[in-house]
Amino acid sequence: MFSLVYSFIHHENLLYCIVSPVVVSAAFDTVDHKILLERFISFGFSGTLLLWLRFFLSEHSFCVVHGPSLMVFPGLCPLLFIIYISDLASLLSSHAVLAQLYADDVQAYQHCLSSGTVATVWAMSIAMGALGTWMLSNRSASTP
Repeated sequence: MFSLVYSFIHHENLLYCIVSPVVVSAAFDTVDHKILLERFISFGFSGTLLLWLRFFLSEHSFCVVHGPSLMVFPGLCPLLFIIYISDLASLLSSHAVLAQLYADDVQAYQHCLSSGTVATVWAMSIAMGALGTWMLSNRSASTP
């Protein structure tokens, strides 16, 4: 689960950074539009804008044009996906885990001294369990 462990010298002590990258690009295709619309409501969206978003989600797909190539995805554009996973940062923060959220992955990490590595790995395991529960309850998928 923790595929990256960085270490560096900090004030003459060995300091580690335990990192757990979670690829959520597979979740682009599994986003529950009802849950996404509930996220928009929680951000204060309402009225015509919410109706437009509901229409957009039911009638459109996302496409990317790169040179002569055209790729069409039946899912969300990256910005809508970031909104969908926006509460992951607070979930991980509640477990004292730092996080960087991107359009297709989440980098969860904690810093610790060498003497606290075992406890930090244990805490990260608990946080990753909570993340897995979030993914299931939000009908999302991830790739290890």
